[in-house]
Amino acid sequence: MNIDMRTFRLIGMALLAIMASVNFTACSNDNEPNTGDDVPVTQKYIEYRSYTYSSDYGDRIESAELSYDEKNRLTSIKEGDNSIYYTIDYSSCTITASSFYGDNNRVYTFKLNDKSYITELSYKESFNDIEKDCKATFTYNDEGYLIKSVCEVNEKQEMIEQAPFSEKIDTYITTTNHEWKDGNLVSSKTTESESGSLSSKGNIYYQYTNIPNKGNIQPCSSSFDSGLFVIVGDDIPDLLMSCSLFGKLSKYLPSIINRQNYNYNGVSNDYSYSFDYLLDENGFITSSTLSDNGKVIEKGTFIYKN
Repeated sequence: MNIDMRTFRLIGMALLAIMASVNFTACSNDNEPNTGDDVPVTQKYIEYRSYTYSSDYGDRIESAELSYDEKNRLTSIKEGDNSIYYTIDYSSCTITASSFYGDNNRVYTFKLNDKSYITELSYKESFNDIEKDCKATFTYNDEGYLIKSVCEVNEKQEMIEQAPFSEKIDTYITTTNHEWKDGNLVSSKTTESESGSLSSKGNIYYQYTNIPNKGNIQPCSSSFDSGLFVIVGDDIPDLLMSCSLFGKLSKYLPSIINRQNYNYNGVSNDYSYSFDYLLDENGFITSSTLSDNGKVIEKGTFIYKN
């Protein structure tokens, strides 16, 4: 786990969306269902979104299609290449990631607080002689903004080739703290440790336009928060955020993201990314462009449910 290997993931930590939040029926921390029907909703719902990544080796496109139930709750996400299909079951508090061939499925369990924000997200799996136990926790302030996440991954491996029999346990912990001001995320600070030793850390600072994020869109790929690395793939975390499952989101669209990464030796790599947008006649994002020193590295396209 290395922050330097997560360029797109960490820049995705720009908290980009309108103030509105979506409440869902299910899975409070005390396992009592939230049965209220009069819930606030986003102004529009994402039906399709894609990202085109530019590199010296050509363009690569990743897309996703979303489906909703009669209450406009997100129920499924299908990756454009059909490699993984996600389904959300609010009655059992599970998210299932199914492969195209129907094998190697992964089931996540989650809990919601009384405001229907996710407070826990976890899964367990076994592969050959390795057992993996992953759990992420999310903490919110009184205003409903996410202020901290902790993702802990425990890997237990049976040392079957050694005598006498033994087990090796490695623990990886990623912690992110968020600072908010005037309804916008202004900084995210992340540390990673491996079996108790600091392995890397990074800081991200955000600047904003005066454009409201009316469509609840994250205009860059990947996850909003390091705690969401517990979810496999890059196509689901940003869409879960767009459904406001992780608290209130920033009021405005970002203009610039400045990122500082440090490895365990204290060596820093600094990056700065800028955004441009196209909006429809009602002020909703139809496309976004992410640039690094004037070089376009990512373009997003967004289509909403009618």
